[in-house]
Amino acid sequence: MQLAKTLAATHPRSGYSETLFAEAASTWSLSEDGEPSDLRKEIVALCDSAIKFDPRLAHAHVAKARALLRSSDYRQARASIDAALAIDQNLSGALFLRGEIHRRIGTPIDAETWYLKFIESTPSSSRKSNGYHAIGRAYQDAALSGAANGKAYTAKARDAYETMLRLEPKGAWRNVNFAIFLNDYVADFDAAELYSRRALAEMEFPMARFNLAAAGYQKLWVQSRRMSTKEVRDALKLTGEATRVTLREAIAFRPFSPVVRARLLELQSRVEK
Repeated sequence: MQLAKTLAATHPRSGYSETLFAEAASTWSLSEDGEPSDLRKEIVALCDSAIKFDPRLAHAHVAKARALLRSSDYRQARASIDAALAIDQNLSGALFLRGEIHRRIGTPIDAETWYLKFIESTPSSSRKSNGYHAIGRAYQDAALSGAANGKAYTAKARDAYETMLRLEPKGAWRNVNFAIFLNDYVADFDAAELYSRRALAEMEFPMARFNLAAAGYQKLWVQSRRMSTKEVRDALKLTGEATRVTLREAIAFRPFSPVVRARLLELQSRVEK
C-alpha cells in the first residue's frame, strides 16, 4: 500500500497505483460475497481507471474480475479474466479466478483443470499448495451439494488436501483445515487426530485443540456401542484429560458442524441414561 501511494505521486497516470490498491482491497478487504458493496464498486472503478490509463495492465483486469466474481457476476468476471489472459496467457491470478468461477457454479472437474494451470504457472510451493487446497474445496463443495458421485468427489478432495500438505507440511491452519474435513465429511477420526496434533505442534490455538478433542470423542462415539455406561464414562474422563477439552466444552464449541455436534450429543446421551 505504501508503494501504491508512492506511485500515485511519481506515476499519476500509469494506472499502477490504482491497480495495487484494487489488488490489495479485492484480496484482503472484500468478503467472499462481494461485500461491502461500496468497496466493490470502488475497486471496479479503480480498475477501470487503471485500464483507461493502460489497457495492457493485466493485473487490473484480474483485480476487477475478483471483485465481480465475489459478487457472483460471473459473466462480467469472465470477460475481465479473458482480457487478462489475452495479455498474458500464463497470468496465475487470472488462471486461479477461472477455476474459482467453476468451483462456485458447481463444476469441479473444470475447476480442477484451471487450478492445475494455476499450479503450473507459479514456482512458489506455497501458492501451489493453495492451488491444491482450492481443488480440494471444489470437490468438497460439489460433494456437499448432493451430487450423485459425492463419494468419489470426497475422495478427490482428500487427495488434493493431502497434496496440499505435502507441499506445505508445517502450515498450522492447513493441517487443522484438513482435520476438520476428516472429522466431518470423511469420519476418519484417527487421521483427524493426527493432523490436529500436527497443527498443535506448530502452534496452540482453539481450532486445533477442539478438533483434536472432536476426533477423540468421535472415536469413542463409535466404540461406545460395545461398551458399558461405566466404561464410556471412564473413557470420557481419559479423553478429556488427554485433549484438555471436556465433552460438554466440545459440544458447546460453535465452529463445529451439525454433523460433528450430533455425534457428540449422541455420545453424551449414552452416559446420561
